[in-house]
Amino acid sequence: MSLDSEIKTYIHHHGYLSIAQYMKMVLTHDEYGYYRKHDPLGKSGDFITAPEISQIFGELIGMWLATQFSEMGEPKDCILVELGAGRGTLISDILRATAKIPKFHSNIKIHIIECNDELKALQKTAIAPYDIKTHWHNDVSTLPKKPLLLVANEFFDALPTHQFVRTDQGWRERMITVDQDDNLTFGLTQSPTPQCAFAPKDWQELPTDCVYEFCPEAHDIVYQLSQHIREHRGAGITIDYGYYDNLFTNSFQAVKDHAFHDPLMEPGSADLTTHVNFKRLANTALSAGATAYIGLTQGDFLDQMGIHLRAQMLKKNASPLQAEKISQDVERLTSPEQMGSLFKTMAITHPDLPTPYPFGHRPC
Repeated sequence: MSLDSEIKTYIHHHGYLSIAQYMKMVLTHDEYGYYRKHDPLGKSGDFITAPEISQIFGELIGMWLATQFSEMGEPKDCILVELGAGRGTLISDILRATAKIPKFHSNIKIHIIECNDELKALQKTAIAPYDIKTHWHNDVSTLPKKPLLLVANEFFDALPTHQFVRTDQGWRERMITVDQDDNLTFGLTQSPTPQCAFAPKDWQELPTDCVYEFCPEAHDIVYQLSQHIREHRGAGITIDYGYYDNLFTNSFQAVKDHAFHDPLMEPGSADLTTHVNFKRLANTALSAGATAYIGLTQGDFLDQMGIHLRAQMLKKNASPLQAEKISQDVERLTSPEQMGSLFKTMAITHPDLPTPYPFGHRPC
């Protein structure tokens, strides 16, 4: 049975499938799941992430983490955690950039949250030159209770997300069902689902047909990690495409072969994502007792961390062709017309730590 057939069989028995259930099935199904069966990254895959574009991205993240390590008092038994490490490019660049930071490599162990066995093998190869003990986990619940440094790049956007649509009768959950020709299609529940409790209570003040998205798993993960940081000290940074203020939008989409794809066509063959609600995630971190900072786009963060200076240093020993490539990569990462504005950042720290540079805004 194909994944498409399995999804339709479920719908025929239950009437519909929530967006969150659909995302989970399509992305992590044991046999057909998009993230289970192949490496989706790079030119030969379906999309490319910032670490794959330029080594400078990971180097600057490494410098940010090293600064937090220093602010934490250089803890002797610290865990460096990456959520969804892809091919290991980001963690490798972080380790290369921090190789000469006193006590950093000798005081850390690496812990990676990853479900894709093929990517785990690539991560192991990428980390091998640094001879640092590494552990893999299926989720954050099994992380050791020790001081934590965290990085998550394009992780939260792929977690299962519920969608709610404002109707004249209140919120209704957006679902996936089948039409008369047995094709997958979107619909709404006739009455509120229990998950509609996540939607804003002041629905009557909102325009009809607006869409609200909520990802329980993202908030559970942020809450657990924020509790960990509060109890054992630590700091973390997450970068993802999302928003701070535009809370009522339909961002559910699919990407295949570096282009947008119908999310209901050929389930399992394309990546599914939604935009991250950073303001609500930050408030979740605060509710767990950590301190959270938002307000910087990826472009702003990289600019202030010195991406242009680092690019100039690399271009000194580069060929003209290589130098042009470096400039193009930096433009892609920082330009508002490319990744610079679409991608946002959030930092989470222990309340006793100072405001992490270059963040300056703490949510209410």
